[in-house]
Amino acid sequence: MQITIAIRRLIITISSIVERSLSSLRALSSCGRPFQNY
Repeated sequence: MQITIAIRRLIITISSIVERSLSSLRALSSCGRPFQNY
């Protein structure tokens, strides 16, 4: 059961890192050249 807990922690950390990178990419695109024109 410890393996599942470790996997859950890994998923949580990876998801948090991905969210941070996505937010930074969105901020950069909004400040500079937007990749998608809405």
